[in-house]
Amino acid sequence: MKRPPMLLRMRFHENSSWGLWLPLFLVYPLLLVVSLVALPFLLLAALVMWPLGRARLPLLLLPYAWNVIVQTRGLALDVHSCKQDVTIDFI
Repeated sequence: MKRPPMLLRMRFHENSSWGLWLPLFLVYPLLLVVSLVALPFLLLAALVMWPLGRARLPLLLLPYAWNVIVQTRGLALDVHSCKQDVTIDFI
């Protein structure tokens, strides 16, 4: 099983270089609560869409969202402009 990223590191390079570390593991309990609140609504949407043959989308929405979060581990973004550079790393 893959693990989600635990930290987000942002580095800003303007005249001087400074960085910011954000602990993403503190956000995951909030995502769990939001998922549990959204689950009855997704099940209701699946029941409504069942006769149309489209019940699979609401049922797979939470696993697909979790897969996107897990796949961001190791992602590095470098944004360059003429005045400053920003580096974002998911660790």
